[in-house]
Order: sequence, then structure tokens, then C-alpha cells
Amino acid sequence: MKSLFVYITVFIVVLSCNNHNKSSSTMEAIQDSLIVSTPKHYNLGVLKKDVSDSIYTFKFEITNMKTDSIHINNVDVSCGCLFINSFPRKIAPGETNKLVGTINISQQRGHLSKAIFVNYDEDGLLILRIIGDIKS
Repeated sequence: MKSLFVYITVFIVVLSCNNHNKSSSTMEAIQDSLIVSTPKHYNLGVLKKDVSDSIYTFKFEITNMKTDSIHINNVDVSCGCLFINSFPRKIAPGETNKLVGTINISQQRGHLSKAIFVNYDEDGLLILRIIGDIKS
């Protein structure tokens, strides 16, 4: 009887995990269509460290595809080498605004892939990336 209870519990947990993943990916697809960035990946190309300037500027254009205004709560970065200089706090329907920042590659090497997380409205998330290759 005890082992039957364990099997039923494991079965319920597995089913609930699968359903959660499906609704989560559906929610991500819906959210991606509400706010759009051009580009979604900013490619710095091949960068050389022997160049005197190791700080590069990037810009993303963010467009609100919703019928209501989008409120950007905050922008988080995945690395201390990324700095967000400016971003819009509110984007009206159909409007496009810029997110501007810099990256310092002085402590980076090899392939570069850093994430920027744009948190908007109550649970919206747009993930942007800075990519490139650093040569010594």
C-alpha cells in the first residue's frame, strides 16, 4: 500500500511538471509577440584586446506591439561588464524606443554571450544578448 502511494505521488508530480512547461512556453510565445527588439542579438563581431579602447556601445530598439502602454520596471544584466546607460520607462502602443548601454571587454576572452533582461509590466520578460568573439 505504501509503495502504491509513492508511485501515485511521483506520477502526479511528473504530470504537473509537464503541464507547467507547456503553459510556460505558451506564455513566453505570447509575451515575445507583445514587445519586440531590433536586433534581439547585438553582434560585436571579432574584437581585439590590444586596441586601446575596450568599451563598446550597443543599442536595441524596443517596439511595443500591444494595444496598451508597456511599463519597463527594470533592466538586469548577466555580467558586471555590462552597463545600461538609458532605457525607456514607458512605451506607448506602436511606439519604438532605445535601450542604450556599454560593455567593457577588458576582463573578457574567447566567445562572448551576455544577457540583458528587460522586465516589463507585471510578468513580462524580454531577453536580449550581446555576442562576439574576443581575440588577444
